[in-house]
Amino acid sequence: MKMKKVLLSIGLIIAIIMITGLSTMVYARDNLAYAAGTTNGINTVQDVNDAMNAYSNAGYRRSSHIDPSRDTLWSHLYADVQFFPTHGSLTSISFTNSGIRVGNDSNNYIGTNSVHWDADTILVTYASCMSAGTDNNFSQNSITYQTALRGADTAVGFRNSINSGSATNWGKRYNDKLGSGGGVQDAVSHANSYIYLDSRVKQVHVVHHGNANMKIGKYRSNSIDLDERNILEEPITLSNARSNNLISIMQDNIQDFNINDYVINETDGLMTTNVNTNETVLENKYIDFQLKIGDFYTEAGYTVKVNGNVVEAIYDNNIDKEKQITALQNTENFEVNVPNAELNTFKQESKQKVQTNYKGTAITVADDVKTIYYYDIANNKKYISFSVPSITENGDIAYETVNYEI
Repeated sequence: MKMKKVLLSIGLIIAIIMITGLSTMVYARDNLAYAAGTTNGINTVQDVNDAMNAYSNAGYRRSSHIDPSRDTLWSHLYADVQFFPTHGSLTSISFTNSGIRVGNDSNNYIGTNSVHWDADTILVTYASCMSAGTDNNFSQNSITYQTALRGADTAVGFRNSINSGSATNWGKRYNDKLGSGGGVQDAVSHANSYIYLDSRVKQVHVVHHGNANMKIGKYRSNSIDLDERNILEEPITLSNARSNNLISIMQDNIQDFNINDYVINETDGLMTTNVNTNETVLENKYIDFQLKIGDFYTEAGYTVKVNGNVVEAIYDNNIDKEKQITALQNTENFEVNVPNAELNTFKQESKQKVQTNYKGTAITVADDVKTIYYYDIANNKKYISFSVPSITENGDIAYETVNYEI
């Protein structure tokens, strides 16, 4: 009997040791998705919430913080999937009390050289300005490339500055596609197939180790359905007279298409780089036929996806055709009559509003404020929309959207 008790005790001790050891091992492989945002000037709480909902759908446990401390941020950089919407630059991102930078640790910034993304991390997305390059030019010195170099299976960033409003909309579509079974490249392509007031948000770069279309969570081996917004039945090869040929294609495939109702924006969109071979590929260009009514831009119209010289898809991004037709028939109601003095007052107020959000910090608001007139079709509202840049002491940048209804 005593021997049985001794054996039972030994067995329990061994079991406890095994469980403890197992739990320690699982800590680095515990199916966690993490997002960190900021309310320091720009507010990316919605971006974080959208990401968490999407990653939950993919089967992940979730953890998120707004303006995490350095220790809190550091303790979550082992997560399988990571999403960071905040101030950024080519070599760093920043929150109020912490950040990540290329190279070694510095003050509250965690250096990429200190992080072991090679342990378990599938995907890191830097939803911040210039996180993969500047002026649409990719850089191997970027935080996106260096994160993949340190072992993340895939890393996603932007090759330009991005406006916060467009970034929020882009991020939701990107993460929703990931959360419903799309690979990383598919998710970027999906988000890029919509129209944004700031088309720079489509200048996206995926750095990978051989698979730019890595899937996450429970969908690692599943396929996804085709996008029903694609009105093109089969791909079309463009002729040498590209612009005229493309307009003809639009007229052939869209009833009552009138080129005078649209402005055309072409973006070198999705690019990928294999970190093992350093091969960079332009995967797709995107050509937006953005509906413009009078002086007001909209987020409606059509987006053409081009691969090389082949039109692969035409996405229908109309929001409310009936409202749009009515508005186009009454363009006199969409002419801006705001006096310059009043416009300048609004602009100064928008800068002061953003600067107030940074009260007590070293963040400054720059003078390079962009102005656009925006018609929100869904809610039938017109706005003067200002994009206000702010710069951290470290040089990280964000562009906040401030709207005035008119």
